[in-house]
Amino acid sequence: MHKDELLQLLQDREIRRNIREISREDEDTFSHEKPAIAGKNQSLSNAQSEKSITGKLASVLGVKRDKADKTEQTTGPHIDAISHESELQVLKTQLKQAIEDKNIAIQRAKDAEAQADSFQLDITDLQSRCNKVEGMAQTLRKRCETAENKVEPLQNTIQQLEASERTLKEKVTKLQNERASEKAKWDQERIVLQNQLTQRFARGWELFETYQTVDADIKQRLSGVFTKEDSFMSFICGGAQTGSLEALWDILYECVQKGKENDAEKLWDIFEYSLRLVNASKLQARYEVLPIQEGDRFDSDLHSEGPDSKAQGRIVDVYLRGFRNSYNGKVIRKSIVQVG
Repeated sequence: MHKDELLQLLQDREIRRNIREISREDEDTFSHEKPAIAGKNQSLSNAQSEKSITGKLASVLGVKRDKADKTEQTTGPHIDAISHESELQVLKTQLKQAIEDKNIAIQRAKDAEAQADSFQLDITDLQSRCNKVEGMAQTLRKRCETAENKVEPLQNTIQQLEASERTLKEKVTKLQNERASEKAKWDQERIVLQNQLTQRFARGWELFETYQTVDADIKQRLSGVFTKEDSFMSFICGGAQTGSLEALWDILYECVQKGKENDAEKLWDIFEYSLRLVNASKLQARYEVLPIQEGDRFDSDLHSEGPDSKAQGRIVDVYLRGFRNSYNGKVIRKSIVQVG
Protein backbone atom coordinates (compact mmCIF):
# COMPACT_ATOMS: atom_id res chain seq x y z
CA MET A 1 0.00 0.00 0.00
CA HIS A 2 1.43 3.30 -1.07
CA LYS A 3 1.69 6.39 1.08
CA ASP A 4 -0.88 8.30 -1.00
CA GLU A 5 -3.36 5.48 -0.67
CA LEU A 6 -2.74 5.32 3.11
CA LEU A 7 -3.28 9.04 3.50
CA GLN A 8 -6.43 8.83 1.41
CA LEU A 9 -7.72 6.04 3.63
CA LEU A 10 -6.90 8.01 6.79
CA GLN A 11 -9.06 10.88 5.47
CA ASP A 12 -12.10 8.59 5.51
CA ARG A 13 -14.34 9.34 8.59
CA GLU A 14 -15.31 5.73 9.20
CA ILE A 15 -11.68 4.61 9.21
CA ARG A 16 -10.68 7.45 11.61
CA ARG A 17 -13.56 6.47 13.97
CA ASN A 18 -12.35 2.83 13.95
CA ILE A 19 -8.80 3.98 14.76
CA ARG A 20 -10.07 6.06 17.74
CA GLU A 21 -12.07 3.08 19.07
CA ILE A 22 -8.95 0.89 18.78
CA SER A 23 -6.94 3.49 20.72
CA ARG A 24 -9.62 3.76 23.45
CA GLU A 25 -9.84 -0.05 23.76
CA ASP A 26 -6.08 -0.20 24.20
CA GLU A 27 -6.18 2.60 26.82
CA ASP A 28 -8.87 0.76 28.78
CA THR A 29 -6.71 -2.37 28.65
CA PHE A 30 -3.76 -0.41 30.12
CA SER A 31 -5.90 1.24 32.80
CA HIS A 32 -6.93 -2.21 34.15
CA GLU A 33 -3.35 -3.50 34.28
CA LYS A 34 -1.47 -3.54 37.60
CA PRO A 35 0.53 -0.30 38.20
CA ALA A 36 3.57 -2.17 39.48
CA ILE A 37 4.81 -3.18 35.91
CA ALA A 38 8.29 -1.76 35.31
CA GLY A 39 11.55 -2.39 33.37
CA LYS A 40 11.41 -5.27 30.88
CA ASN A 41 7.79 -6.07 31.71
CA GLN A 42 6.78 -2.52 30.82
CA SER A 43 8.68 -2.68 27.50
CA LEU A 44 7.14 -6.06 26.72
CA SER A 45 3.70 -4.71 27.45
CA ASN A 46 4.28 -1.69 25.22
CA ALA A 47 5.57 -3.94 22.42
CA GLN A 48 2.55 -6.20 22.74
CA SER A 49 0.30 -3.19 22.69
CA GLU A 50 2.06 -1.85 19.65
CA LYS A 51 1.74 -5.19 17.87
CA SER A 52 -1.93 -5.42 18.78
CA ILE A 53 -2.68 -1.93 17.53
CA THR A 54 -0.70 -2.56 14.35
CA GLY A 55 -2.74 -5.69 13.71
CA LYS A 56 -5.98 -3.91 14.29
CA LEU A 57 -4.99 -1.05 11.98
CA ALA A 58 -4.02 -3.50 9.33
CA SER A 59 -7.40 -5.17 9.70
CA VAL A 60 -9.19 -1.83 9.41
CA LEU A 61 -7.20 -0.75 6.37
CA GLY A 62 -7.87 -4.10 4.69
CA VAL A 63 -4.26 -5.10 4.73
CA LYS A 64 -3.80 -8.89 5.19
CA ARG A 65 -0.42 -10.28 5.81
CA ASP A 66 -0.95 -13.24 3.47
CA LYS A 67 -2.20 -10.90 0.72
CA ALA A 68 0.71 -8.60 1.25
CA ASP A 69 3.06 -11.56 0.95
CA LYS A 70 1.47 -12.57 -2.36
CA THR A 71 1.64 -9.01 -3.64
CA GLU A 72 5.33 -8.89 -2.79
CA GLN A 73 5.85 -12.06 -4.84
CA THR A 74 3.88 -10.91 -7.92
CA THR A 75 4.66 -7.12 -8.09
CA GLY A 76 7.87 -5.20 -7.56
CA PRO A 77 8.72 -7.05 -4.39
CA HIS A 78 11.71 -4.97 -3.50
CA ILE A 79 10.31 -1.48 -4.00
CA ASP A 80 6.88 -2.20 -2.48
CA ALA A 81 8.44 -3.86 0.58
CA ILE A 82 10.60 -0.81 1.24
CA SER A 83 7.65 1.56 0.78
CA HIS A 84 5.41 -0.54 3.00
CA GLU A 85 8.10 -0.90 5.66
CA SER A 86 8.65 2.85 5.68
CA GLU A 87 4.98 3.55 6.09
CA LEU A 88 4.72 1.02 8.93
CA GLN A 89 7.75 2.57 10.57
CA VAL A 90 6.05 5.97 10.50
CA LEU A 91 2.88 4.47 11.96
CA LYS A 92 4.89 2.67 14.65
CA THR A 93 6.64 5.89 15.59
CA GLN A 94 3.33 7.68 15.81
CA LEU A 95 1.81 4.81 17.79
CA LYS A 96 4.80 4.73 20.13
CA GLN A 97 4.42 8.43 20.79
CA ALA A 98 0.68 7.95 21.34
CA ILE A 99 1.41 5.13 23.81
CA GLU A 100 3.94 7.28 25.68
CA ASP A 101 1.41 10.12 25.83
CA LYS A 102 -1.19 7.67 27.02
CA ASN A 103 1.16 6.35 29.76
CA ILE A 104 1.89 9.91 30.89
CA ALA A 105 -1.83 10.61 30.98
CA ILE A 106 -2.41 7.40 32.96
CA GLN A 107 0.35 8.36 35.47
CA ARG A 108 -1.11 11.83 35.81
CA ALA A 109 -4.53 10.29 36.39
CA LYS A 110 -3.04 8.06 39.09
CA ASP A 111 -1.29 11.02 40.70
CA ALA A 112 -4.52 12.98 40.54
CA GLU A 113 -6.37 10.03 42.07
CA ALA A 114 -3.78 9.77 44.88
CA GLN A 115 -4.07 13.50 45.47
CA ALA A 116 -7.87 13.17 45.47
CA ASP A 117 -7.56 10.39 48.09
CA SER A 118 -5.36 12.70 50.18
CA PHE A 119 -7.90 15.48 49.78
CA GLN A 120 -10.63 13.04 50.77
CA LEU A 121 -8.71 12.13 53.96
CA ASP A 122 -8.30 15.84 54.75
CA ILE A 123 -11.99 16.39 54.10
CA THR A 124 -12.85 13.44 56.35
CA ASP A 125 -10.59 14.81 59.11
CA LEU A 126 -12.10 18.25 58.76
CA GLN A 127 -15.57 16.75 58.82
CA SER A 128 -14.68 14.86 62.01
CA ARG A 129 -13.40 18.06 63.59
CA CYS A 130 -16.50 19.89 62.48
CA ASN A 131 -18.62 17.17 64.07
CA LYS A 132 -16.66 17.50 67.32
CA VAL A 133 -17.04 21.27 67.26
CA GLU A 134 -20.73 20.88 66.53
CA GLY A 135 -21.02 18.47 69.46
CA MET A 136 -19.25 20.92 71.74
CA ALA A 137 -21.46 23.73 70.49
CA GLN A 138 -24.53 21.58 71.15
CA THR A 139 -23.31 20.88 74.69
CA LEU A 140 -22.66 24.58 75.27
CA ARG A 141 -26.10 25.44 73.91
CA LYS A 142 -27.66 22.96 76.34
CA ARG A 143 -25.66 24.44 79.21
CA CYS A 144 -26.71 27.92 78.18
CA GLU A 145 -30.32 26.81 78.08
CA THR A 146 -29.95 25.23 81.54
CA ALA A 147 -28.30 28.40 82.86
CA GLU A 148 -31.03 30.54 81.31
CA ASN A 149 -33.65 28.33 82.95
CA LYS A 150 -31.93 28.89 86.30
CA VAL A 151 -31.49 32.64 85.77
CA GLU A 152 -35.17 33.51 85.90
CA PRO A 153 -35.86 31.79 89.27
CA LEU A 154 -32.70 33.37 90.66
CA GLN A 155 -33.79 36.78 89.43
CA ASN A 156 -37.18 36.25 91.06
CA THR A 157 -35.45 35.24 94.30
CA ILE A 158 -33.19 38.29 94.11
CA GLN A 159 -36.19 40.54 93.56
CA GLN A 160 -37.96 38.97 96.53
CA LEU A 161 -34.87 39.40 98.71
CA GLU A 162 -34.48 43.00 97.59
CA ALA A 163 -38.15 43.64 98.39
CA SER A 164 -37.69 41.99 101.81
CA GLU A 165 -34.56 44.06 102.38
CA ARG A 166 -36.42 47.25 101.54
CA THR A 167 -39.23 46.25 103.90
CA LEU A 168 -36.76 45.47 106.69
CA LYS A 169 -34.93 48.74 106.13
CA GLU A 170 -38.20 50.60 106.33
CA LYS A 171 -39.08 48.78 109.57
CA VAL A 172 -35.60 49.42 110.99
CA THR A 173 -35.81 53.09 110.07
CA LYS A 174 -39.25 53.29 111.64
CA LEU A 175 -38.05 51.57 114.82
CA GLN A 176 -34.99 53.80 114.98
CA ASN A 177 -37.17 56.88 114.63
CA GLU A 178 -39.54 55.57 117.29
CA ARG A 179 -36.63 54.72 119.55
CA ALA A 180 -35.08 58.14 119.04
CA SER A 181 -38.45 59.72 119.77
CA GLU A 182 -38.93 57.59 122.89
CA LYS A 183 -35.37 58.31 124.03
CA ALA A 184 -35.87 62.02 123.59
CA LYS A 185 -39.12 61.78 125.49
CA TRP A 186 -37.50 59.69 128.22
CA ASP A 187 -34.56 62.07 128.48
CA GLN A 188 -36.95 64.97 128.83
CA GLU A 189 -38.97 63.18 131.50
CA ARG A 190 -35.76 62.18 133.28
CA ILE A 191 -34.59 65.78 133.32
CA VAL A 192 -37.96 66.94 134.67
CA LEU A 193 -37.96 64.19 137.31
CA GLN A 194 -34.35 64.93 138.15
CA ASN A 195 -35.26 68.57 138.72
CA GLN A 196 -38.25 67.55 140.81
CA LEU A 197 -36.11 65.17 142.85
CA THR A 198 -33.50 67.85 143.29
CA GLN A 199 -36.06 70.31 144.56
CA ARG A 200 -37.85 67.74 146.73
CA PHE A 201 -34.71 65.97 147.91
CA ALA A 202 -32.33 68.88 148.39
CA ARG A 203 -30.49 67.04 151.20
CA GLY A 204 -30.37 63.94 149.06
CA TRP A 205 -28.79 65.86 146.18
CA GLU A 206 -26.19 67.26 148.54
CA LEU A 207 -25.34 63.78 149.80
CA PHE A 208 -25.33 62.42 146.19
CA GLU A 209 -22.64 64.95 145.30
CA THR A 210 -20.77 64.03 148.48
CA TYR A 211 -20.92 60.34 147.53
CA GLN A 212 -19.07 61.13 144.27
CA THR A 213 -16.01 62.07 146.36
CA VAL A 214 -15.91 58.77 148.27
CA ASP A 215 -12.97 56.41 147.59
CA ALA A 216 -13.42 54.39 144.37
CA ASP A 217 -12.93 51.10 146.25
CA ILE A 218 -15.81 51.93 148.58
CA LYS A 219 -18.10 52.85 145.67
CA GLN A 220 -17.20 49.55 144.03
CA ARG A 221 -18.15 47.72 147.28
CA LEU A 222 -21.48 49.61 147.33
CA SER A 223 -22.31 48.96 143.64
CA GLY A 224 -25.00 46.56 144.79
CA VAL A 225 -26.75 49.40 146.65
CA PHE A 226 -26.21 52.29 144.26
CA THR A 227 -26.25 50.53 140.89
CA LYS A 228 -25.46 53.70 138.92
CA GLU A 229 -23.09 55.90 140.84
CA ASP A 230 -23.63 58.87 138.52
CA SER A 231 -27.46 58.69 138.70
CA PHE A 232 -29.26 60.67 141.39
CA MET A 233 -32.40 58.60 140.92
CA SER A 234 -30.39 55.40 141.46
CA PHE A 235 -28.90 56.97 144.59
CA ILE A 236 -32.32 57.78 146.07
CA CYS A 237 -33.96 54.50 145.09
CA GLY A 238 -31.01 52.41 146.28
CA GLY A 239 -30.83 54.22 149.61
CA ALA A 240 -34.56 53.70 150.23
CA GLN A 241 -34.22 49.87 150.26
CA THR A 242 -34.29 48.17 153.68
CA GLY A 243 -31.35 45.93 152.81
CA SER A 244 -29.21 48.97 151.99
CA LEU A 245 -28.99 49.92 155.69
CA GLU A 246 -27.03 46.83 156.68
CA ALA A 247 -24.71 47.09 153.65
CA LEU A 248 -23.96 50.77 154.39
CA TRP A 249 -23.34 50.10 158.13
CA ASP A 250 -20.94 47.21 157.33
CA ILE A 251 -18.85 49.39 154.97
CA LEU A 252 -18.90 52.10 157.65
CA TYR A 253 -17.49 49.66 160.19
CA GLU A 254 -14.64 48.70 157.84
CA CYS A 255 -13.77 52.39 157.36
CA VAL A 256 -13.68 52.86 161.16
CA GLN A 257 -11.43 49.83 161.57
CA LYS A 258 -9.05 51.02 158.80
CA GLY A 259 -8.99 54.57 160.15
CA LYS A 260 -10.69 56.12 157.07
CA GLU A 261 -12.43 58.76 159.16
CA ASN A 262 -13.20 61.13 156.27
CA ASP A 263 -15.02 58.47 154.23
CA ALA A 264 -16.68 57.18 157.43
CA GLU A 265 -18.19 60.61 158.17
CA LYS A 266 -19.56 60.87 154.59
CA LEU A 267 -21.05 57.39 154.73
CA TRP A 268 -22.63 58.01 158.18
CA ASP A 269 -24.51 61.02 156.81
CA ILE A 270 -25.66 58.88 153.83
CA PHE A 271 -26.67 56.07 156.28
CA GLU A 272 -28.83 58.40 158.38
CA TYR A 273 -30.47 59.80 155.21
CA SER A 274 -31.16 56.28 153.89
CA LEU A 275 -32.72 55.33 157.25
CA ARG A 276 -35.13 58.28 156.96
CA LEU A 277 -35.99 57.24 153.36
CA VAL A 278 -36.76 53.69 154.48
CA ASN A 279 -38.96 54.93 157.32
CA ALA A 280 -40.70 57.36 154.94
CA SER A 281 -41.72 54.42 152.75
CA LYS A 282 -43.46 52.71 155.70
CA LEU A 283 -46.78 53.54 157.35
CA GLN A 284 -44.94 53.57 160.67
CA ALA A 285 -41.26 54.21 161.35
CA ARG A 286 -39.46 50.90 161.68
CA TYR A 287 -35.78 51.71 162.19
CA GLU A 288 -33.83 53.97 164.58
CA VAL A 289 -30.27 54.64 165.62
CA LEU A 290 -29.42 53.23 169.07
CA PRO A 291 -29.32 55.98 171.69
CA ILE A 292 -25.90 56.10 173.39
CA GLN A 293 -23.56 58.58 175.02
CA GLU A 294 -20.26 58.58 176.87
CA GLY A 295 -20.53 57.55 180.50
CA ASP A 296 -23.23 54.95 179.85
CA ARG A 297 -22.58 51.54 181.39
CA PHE A 298 -21.48 48.90 178.88
CA ASP A 299 -24.38 46.63 177.86
CA SER A 300 -23.41 43.55 175.80
CA ASP A 301 -26.91 43.46 174.29
CA LEU A 302 -26.45 46.92 172.79
CA HIS A 303 -22.69 47.41 172.65
CA SER A 304 -19.65 45.72 171.17
CA GLU A 305 -16.05 46.34 172.36
CA GLY A 306 -13.82 48.29 170.09
CA PRO A 307 -10.01 48.56 170.05
CA ASP A 308 -8.30 48.99 173.47
CA SER A 309 -11.58 48.35 175.30
CA LYS A 310 -12.08 46.69 178.69
CA ALA A 311 -14.62 43.92 179.26
CA GLN A 312 -16.64 45.90 181.84
CA GLY A 313 -17.09 49.49 182.88
CA ARG A 314 -18.41 52.64 181.43
CA ILE A 315 -18.25 53.87 177.84
CA VAL A 316 -15.48 56.38 177.27
CA ASP A 317 -15.77 56.68 173.46
CA VAL A 318 -18.29 55.76 170.71
CA TYR A 319 -16.71 54.55 167.48
CA LEU A 320 -19.91 53.73 165.57
CA ARG A 321 -23.55 53.81 166.65
CA GLY A 322 -25.72 50.80 165.90
CA PHE A 323 -29.39 50.62 164.87
CA ARG A 324 -32.45 48.48 165.58
CA ASN A 325 -35.97 47.71 164.46
CA SER A 326 -38.11 50.05 166.52
CA TYR A 327 -41.22 48.01 165.82
CA ASN A 328 -40.03 44.79 167.48
CA GLY A 329 -36.98 46.14 169.32
CA LYS A 330 -34.54 43.79 167.56
CA VAL A 331 -30.99 45.16 167.47
CA ILE A 332 -29.71 44.79 163.91
CA ARG A 333 -26.20 46.20 164.49
CA LYS A 334 -24.65 46.88 167.95
CA SER A 335 -22.82 50.12 168.67
CA ILE A 336 -19.01 49.89 168.61
CA VAL A 337 -17.59 51.51 171.79
CA GLN A 338 -14.50 51.78 173.94
CA VAL A 339 -14.94 50.79 177.59
CA GLY A 340 -12.64 52.44 180.17
